[in-house]
Amino acid sequence: GSVTAEEIRRYADDNAATLRLNTVASLIGIGLLVYFVSALGRQVRLRQHGSTASNAMLSLSAVIAAQSLHLTAVNSIFAVPSQLAQVSDEGVVTFYQIAAAAEWLYTLTIASAGMLLVATYSWLALRLRLMARAVAWAGFVLLLFLNARRP
Repeated sequence: GSVTAEEIRRYADDNAATLRLNTVASLIGIGLLVYFVSALGRQVRLRQHGSTASNAMLSLSAVIAAQSLHLTAVNSIFAVPSQLAQVSDEGVVTFYQIAAAAEWLYTLTIASAGMLLVATYSWLALRLRLMARAVAWAGFVLLLFLNARRP
């Protein structure tokens, strides 16, 4: 079914604090992801000089970060009801529809880039002995579990 601008505004008003917290948490998470993957990439470069795998990991994290930032930006207007109040009813519904499309794209991006990132690091961790083998294998088990749950 379709949703009205009034319903969207009411939801934003009722959940403004949670939506703001989600926005801030997402921005912090994006920064931490890039920092964490940079540290993992450094670990790979120290063990395997000239490896392009660390660049691949950074590129995958950049794709995830960019899509996460896009989704956060699209949804951020709902976190500030005073700004949402300045938008026409048609605009509110359009933002809602854009947010739904951004969520769908986010899911696709995170599923593919995230699984490739985990697979790449798990493989490198096994190959270069960067961590306990059981932990590296757990990354592959996680991939199988997540892939089985994909629609």
